[in-house]
Amino acid sequence: MANSPNSLARRALLPIAVLQLVVPTLPALGLGNPIGDSPGDAMLRAPETPPGVFFAIWGLIFSSYLGFAIWANTSRDSVIERLVQPLVIAGAASIIWMVMRQARLNDFLVHLVLIVLFLAAYVAAKRFDETRGTGGSPGRWITDVATGLLAGWMTLALALSTTELVRNLSGLGKTDAEWWFLALTLLIAGSCVLFAFSRITASPYFVAALAWGLVGVVSNLWSNVELHVPAVLTGLFAGVLLYRRFRLGASGARATPRL
Repeated sequence: MANSPNSLARRALLPIAVLQLVVPTLPALGLGNPIGDSPGDAMLRAPETPPGVFFAIWGLIFSSYLGFAIWANTSRDSVIERLVQPLVIAGAASIIWMVMRQARLNDFLVHLVLIVLFLAAYVAAKRFDETRGTGGSPGRWITDVATGLLAGWMTLALALSTTELVRNLSGLGKTDAEWWFLALTLLIAGSCVLFAFSRITASPYFVAALAWGLVGVVSNLWSNVELHVPAVLTGLFAGVLLYRRFRLGASGARATPRL
């Protein structure tokens, strides 16, 4: 049907994809504040937060999302029908989250939007994983990239955002209780990763995004704030997760009913 939910979602994909690429440039035009710290503020960054260069992965995520949007509007592959709605929600949530961060709105509200983005990313990754092994095409590959990278990066983003919210609500500074907040970040991230391996996705791009983010955490701990022991422990934590993934594999969506 022309006005079915999926048809409307397909039409929304391209505008959302373009907006995701445009919104991060608004602070450079004098609209809103930059998201994150400037390079000169490295020592003021929370120890568990990767340096700014690691957030460049959003460029790959948004570009692959655009690729999926183009494919969705030029193909009738059955995979698209299962993915358009969660990816529209994820894309809209990412735009709203960026605008709210640029406007310096309430941390709790910003975190709620990020949770929506995280859940939509996991649903999209699971739905694509359910189709793994049913055929390949350039469109399916770009969809694997988009959903895998987004879900993997959002795993770390959720952990960092939750830790930052707890820190702010407790009235502590970014350099207070460093070990406890790092432990909270790794606990949340590790729990989500193990759940994703066993229930959500076997995508190598999920692993790539996760590894990239954890390398960023280690880099910040070691180089910028010179917390060498936490950096080594975080590196070991990342190594254990990656070893578990490549040694035991990931059952992904095969272990759960279809959404």
